[in-house]
Amino acid sequence: MKKYITLLIAVAITSSLAFAVDGKRDRPERPKRPTLEQQIERIGGILEDADLSDRKKAYLENRLAVLGIQSEFRAALKEKMAELGKETTKEERHEAMKTLRESFSEALHGLKVNRREVFERRRQHRKKAGKEAGDGE
Repeated sequence: MKKYITLLIAVAITSSLAFAVDGKRDRPERPKRPTLEQQIERIGGILEDADLSDRKKAYLENRLAVLGIQSEFRAALKEKMAELGKETTKEERHEAMKTLRESFSEALHGLKVNRREVFERRRQHRKKAGKEAGDGE
C-alpha cells in the first residue's frame, strides 16, 4: 500500500511538472467596452461629420438621447448614494434607487413612444406604397 501511494504521488508530481507552463499564459487582450461618455462622443462626432441617410440619422439621434439619459441616471444615482452615506440599510438604498428609476423611466418611455410612432408611420407608408404599386400593374 505504501508503494502504491508513493507511486501515485510520484506520478502526480511528474505530470504536474510536465504540463506546467513557464510564466503566465499568453492570452489575447480583450477589447475594452467603451464608456457611455466615449459612446456619446463617438455618436456626436458621426452626426456632425458624416453625410447620413435620414433613417440612420434618426437612429443615431435616438441612441444619443438614450445614452444621455443613461448617463444622467448614473450620475444621479452616484450622487444619491453619496448623499445617503455608507451607513444606510440595503432597503433604504433600494428605495432610493427605485424612486430614481421611476423618475428616469418616464423620459425613456417618452423616447420609446416617439420611436414607435416613427416606426408605425414608416410601416403605414410602406403599406400604402405597396398598394399603389400593386394597383399600377
